[in-house]
This record gives sequence, structure tokens and C-alpha cells, in this order.
Amino acid sequence: MLKSKFGIAFAGALGLALSLAVSPAVAADSPWDEVVNPQSDEVWMYMSEEKSVLDDTSYWGPEPQVVTAPLEMAPPANESIWIAEAEKQAKEGSSGDGKSLSEKAVDPTAILKQMQFQDVVIPETYGADGYANQFILQPVLPVPASKGFPLTQIIRPTLPYISTADPDGPLGEKDAWGDLTVLDLFVKKCSFGTVGIGPTMIFPTATSDFTGQGKYQAGPAFVAIINTVPKWTLGVLAYNPISFAGDDDRDAVSTFTFQPIAIRQLGDGWYTGWGDFTMTYEWHSDNYAIPLSWKIGKVTQICGQSVNLFAEPFYTPWHDGPTPEWGAKFSVTLLFP
Repeated sequence: MLKSKFGIAFAGALGLALSLAVSPAVAADSPWDEVVNPQSDEVWMYMSEEKSVLDDTSYWGPEPQVVTAPLEMAPPANESIWIAEAEKQAKEGSSGDGKSLSEKAVDPTAILKQMQFQDVVIPETYGADGYANQFILQPVLPVPASKGFPLTQIIRPTLPYISTADPDGPLGEKDAWGDLTVLDLFVKKCSFGTVGIGPTMIFPTATSDFTGQGKYQAGPAFVAIINTVPKWTLGVLAYNPISFAGDDDRDAVSTFTFQPIAIRQLGDGWYTGWGDFTMTYEWHSDNYAIPLSWKIGKVTQICGQSVNLFAEPFYTPWHDGPTPEWGAKFSVTLLFP
């Protein structure tokens, strides 16, 4: 009996010694702690100061070390949490630059291919009667920086199909394509975010005199985005196309356009903030419009395709000249991260 008990004790001691020999050693004063994964009985190691296996400093391996890899390189002890977080990252489209897809979708300087379909419903227009509508096609085509050219190029053409107001007036309602506007920005990252300059151009592609200006136009454009405020995308976009050729019977055009940008991320792909209706001032006629708008949107997936959906009501309290009085914009944007 004594021999048997001695054998059992010896075997237990030997097993303990072997387990200590193959297990990662953690000194008493080490900043690393251990936790047992209940799903697999594996021992995970993490920084004592952080007390969270979800932090980027967590790491499972034979020796403690600090890593900066994303979550998939360091699954937490609770496997269900890791799976949920991975699904969330895939859904929101987090990328190597640390930005979520919803953050990039509201940043006009982001390297993100997009195809935007927008519809602007305008029940009332100053200086006209009746309903108006604009259906807008707006792709975003980024060209990343390279060794040969250090600036990122963002090309954004905009082509509207316009239904004019005044359906009961002497001219009647007009349904036609409008002028093509192309914004071509060259942007570069800086300490606070991104800045960019470039040309803006308007081509007289309208199929009716009532839906276009009949002039070739070109001018400067400027953008600045601040990314240093957590959960916020702040900035400005401004441009001023000036007519230089076209139909001699049409008036010269020079319009300054200004768009403030202030969008807050709400989590789970949701965001809200200042709308993208622009403030305008026409230098020749002194006509101006200052609309107020607010948008709420969500970046999600539909049938495996990343999309950006938003709604944006607006009202124009300050104006001089014909301009939409109030209405709403609805947008569906296909995202290609």
C-alpha cells in the first residue's frame, strides 16, 4: 500500500514538473498574466496593466511579447467574443489604416471606390411652382499614390437627370440630363488629417437649355479633412468653376461652392452629421443660397455587397434667386473597399 501511494505521489510530482517545463514561465514581477481559455483549455497571456485580452497588446505564444497586429492575430480567451468582433470588423470593413468603412464612406479624401445613386426630392422651389426632382449618378474613382507620384488622386464625376419645377407654367416641366461636373483632387496626408487641391470642371452636357448652363467651366478646388478628433470627420470642401467658352447667348458663370463637413460615428456602421448640400454664391448675378441640412446613414452589407445608405432633409432659409426651398435627399452607394 505504501509503495503504491509513493508511486502515485511520484507520478504526480513528475507530471507537475513536466508541465512547468513546457509551460511559458511568467516571473512574479512580470507584467504578463495568464488566463485559461474555457473553449480549448489553452493558456492565454496578456498585459496586467491592460487587463483585457481584446487589446492590441495581447498575444498567445510560447513567450510574452507585444504585437500591433489586428484582432485576428490575437483571439481573446472567450472565442465567442472573438467571433463576434471578427464579424463586426468584416461588416464594417475595418482596414489596415485603422479606419472603419463607415469612416471612409463619409471622407471625400478616402481611398475608396464608390458608385453613388442619389435622388433629391424637391416639393417647393423659390421662384417656381410645383414639384422638382434630381436623380444623380456620382462615381468616386481614387488613384493611390505611388513611387512615381506621391499624391493620391480622387476623381468624382457628377451627372444629374433633372425634372424641373413649374409644371403648370408657360414653359411646362422639363425632364433632361444636366451638365457634367468633374472634381479632380490631389490629396496628401498630414499631421491633422488630409489636405488636397485640384481642378473642378463643368462640361455643357445638358440635353435641355433649362437643365444646364451652356458653358465650359474650370476653376480651383480645395479640401481639408481633420481626423484627430475621435469619432468625428471634420473639414471643408470648396471649389469655384468659371466659364470660359460655350454658348455665346448664355450668361457668363462663376459660382463659389462651399461645403462644411462634420460627421460623427455612432457605432455599428451608423453615423450622423451635417448634410452635403452646398452653400453657393454666383459672382455675376449675386445670387446665393445657404441651405441647412442634416443626414443620418448606415454602412452595412446587402447580399454580401457593402453599401452606404443615408437620408438627408434640407431647408434653405437664406437665398437670393431661384433655388430649392425644402426637400430631402436619399442615397444608395455601392462601396468597393
